[in-house]
Amino acid sequence: MPKSERQRVGAQLAARRKERKWTVKDVAARTGRQPSRVSEMETGKANSTLDVLVQVGEVMGLRLLFVPGDKVAEVMALLG
Repeated sequence: MPKSERQRVGAQLAARRKERKWTVKDVAARTGRQPSRVSEMETGKANSTLDVLVQVGEVMGLRLLFVPGDKVAEVMALLG
């Protein structure tokens, strides 16, 4: 089953958090968000604004990038 864009972005945030060995509470503390909101972002349940996505991504060393739809699978494969 294909993931929604929210789920795909959330999975990337969760993977990066785990790579850094951070908890949801760690991310929340660094961003000023509630832990429940961070969790909702990671599961694709939150409809976050662009500003929030940029902020959370930057805290984790990520940058927001638009990729042509026909290249998403290729780019994701490169990222691992």
